Amino acid sequence: MHIKTKMPAGKYFDGKCSVYYMRKMSLLYRSILLDLLGIPLDSYQSKLTRRISAFDAHFQESKGID
Repeated sequence: MHIKTKMPAGKYFDGKCSVYYMRKMSLLYRSILLDLLGIPLDSYQSKLTRRISAFDAHFQESKGID
């Protein structure tokens, strides 16, 4: 979901979802920058995967999602 200026009330992310979305996007931007710099994927893929898994697990615990 993208946040738009004319979205109806009640369609925005709540605080936890906003933080989750922002953190995941920062990881995406980081991986794009590393790719543009020519850094091989195998040098950071395992750390990136672990961080994404940790974010997902924490978000699911805080929201009570399976």
